[in-house]
Amino acid sequence: MQIIIVIPPLRDFYFTPHRAAGLGARSLLKIIKHQGIQAEILNLPLLRKKGIPITLPRSLSYLNPFIIHQEQGKTAFFTSYKHFGPSFPDAARLICDSKPDLVFISSFAFCYADQILALCAEIKKRSPHLPVCLGGQ
Repeated sequence: MQIIIVIPPLRDFYFTPHRAAGLGARSLLKIIKHQGIQAEILNLPLLRKKGIPITLPRSLSYLNPFIIHQEQGKTAFFTSYKHFGPSFPDAARLICDSKPDLVFISSFAFCYADQILALCAEIKKRSPHLPVCLGGQ
């Protein structure tokens, strides 16, 4: 059996290392390997840490009056909404191309649930029968 544990792409205003630290994913990896099962972590946000600016989702549109575009400096975190990691279709391709028998997706926080569901939908398009489990840390 081959298991892949995925830290999914995320969408937010900024990226910090602790968001991709994957404590839950690393703990799960240790448990699985202790059982003698082959597994690996795919940390997708680290594949594009800089982030690509994207449109602010409607659910966050109330923040528009407070966003200072092109703001500079050490505290300029909220200048634009970004996608960190590969696109959801590219992420699904990376996952499915590794031919896993089971996929675990580890969520850093509930606020990223929409992105996890988007990734799951893309995985299911490519591999409809591949089991996908979701969890948090």
